[in-house]
Amino acid sequence: MINAILELLQNYWNAGIEILLLAVAIYYGYLYFRGTRGAKVLTGLAILFITLTLVSQILNLTVISWLL
Repeated sequence: MINAILELLQNYWNAGIEILLLAVAIYYGYLYFRGTRGAKVLTGLAILFITLTLVSQILNLTVISWLL
């Protein structure tokens, strides 16, 4: 069991660092825009992006999925 965990850490450590860096960047971006008009714009764009992604996955829209 411990060997399996160590093997996962050795093989996928770079993915963990990438996720950590993205999380930190998103968090500081959120702190920067919080309380401004830009926050509302970013929230709207995020909702639009999520909605389009879900619709393109459900309806199997290849071009929109590729663009997103």
